[in-house]
Amino acid sequence: MSRLEPDKSDLHTLREILQIDSRVTYKVTRRFDLINVFVVTFFCSAILGIFQACQMPLQAQAAIIGVIGLMAVVQMFSPESQVRLAAIGVGWFVVGSVEVYQSAIHHVFIGTLSSACLIFGLGSLLGYCAGTAVAGVFLISDYVRVVLQNIFGSRSQFKD
Repeated sequence: MSRLEPDKSDLHTLREILQIDSRVTYKVTRRFDLINVFVVTFFCSAILGIFQACQMPLQAQAAIIGVIGLMAVVQMFSPESQVRLAAIGVGWFVVGSVEVYQSAIHHVFIGTLSSACLIFGLGSLLGYCAGTAVAGVFLISDYVRVVLQNIFGSRSQFKD
């Protein structure tokens, strides 16, 4: 073995160190423990801080937080096997609602085929990205829980 090649037995992935199962689908849980509350609060404060630093208009902030909030509620009540489909459905709903608003209030109608492409294309992308962001918060929450269990031992307050 050359000096530049690392020893394969010493390499560990983050998944092995944290003992996380890669087959788990992360979504909003129905039960919130203290770790979930802290991580969700940190995520909300970080996202609002980024919005303020970018001087984003209040309407855009409300729209993004609304989509993320709607995604969280839908993920909480959807079964684990249907989380991705529910996320895409939320995206379709949000983009479709904006399209209906544009055509009804501002009399801007872009056509049936263009409207369908916009709703299904952009809606799917928006829903998937928002669902991934919401699920990522609970992935981080699970990582924090595992790290605390490794540091303090397996105590009952860190278990689901």
